[in-house]
Amino acid sequence: MSNQTDSLSSPILSTRNLAHILGWRRNTLIEIANSASSYYHPFIKLKPKRREIDNPTGELKIVQKRIDNRILKKIQLPDGMVGGVKGKSILDNAKYHINKKIVVALDLKKCFPSTHHTNVFAMFRNQLGYGEKSASLMTKLTTYNGYVPQGSPCSSSLINLCLLPLFYELKSLADKNKLTISQWVDDVTISGINPECYIIEFLKLIKARGYACKAQKIKVKKANKRQEVTGLGVNKKPSVADRVQDIRKMILGTRGLKNENLEQQKLVINGKMQFVRSIDRVKYEKLIIFANKVFGE
Repeated sequence: MSNQTDSLSSPILSTRNLAHILGWRRNTLIEIANSASSYYHPFIKLKPKRREIDNPTGELKIVQKRIDNRILKKIQLPDGMVGGVKGKSILDNAKYHINKKIVVALDLKKCFPSTHHTNVFAMFRNQLGYGEKSASLMTKLTTYNGYVPQGSPCSSSLINLCLLPLFYELKSLADKNKLTISQWVDDVTISGINPECYIIEFLKLIKARGYACKAQKIKVKKANKRQEVTGLGVNKKPSVADRVQDIRKMILGTRGLKNENLEQQKLVINGKMQFVRSIDRVKYEKLIIFANKVFGE
């Protein structure tokens, strides 16, 4: 692994050093870590799909933000690992797979709860070379109920680092067979001439690392059908056609809404339209015209 960790940041060998980097009193950090579970207030998020959000709060959430910004985000990840990486978006992920004969999508099943506190400790201790006490403290500050929590400011970065050994194995297999691979947190995409021929081999590597993929979520898309990567079409160029249709439906759905509800929905729609703007300015401008007609502006 030595050749794979050259770009990783310097190891934090002591809890005192960790406290200094985070700008927090060491004893206070330890107190927060020892009572970390009390800072979580879980809830269920229903849209766009049902998800359990662990939801850290208070001082713990502030500490986790600092861990992410001051430590984890500074670790350079390999090319192709783009989810949760500063300055990267789903557009960067989609660009790897434009105009490919076949695109295969794999979704790591329950990736966050499947990444246990022991995986996180091993990542800090063995992968990054942290001291035992600093690795233990970092693990307590970043995990919940024995796993990586969804909804934490540093969870995507943690998942990336814990999945790093697996990513190198998947990329090695992809490179060997002249395939392209990218990873958006727990979504793995492989494309090329015949990636479907190696699905079983990819799944074996994933299983060996303690993860799994739902069979119904393994998608194989040929070039004569719409190919999609993290919500964007990739057949010829990054496409937001499906998102545009959804936004049009949302705009039409505002008919009958009044006052505060209408203004709130407009804000939601505008946020989605700004994403379309970042991908396709022409489609964005057509949406503006359509929205103005519906809103009577």
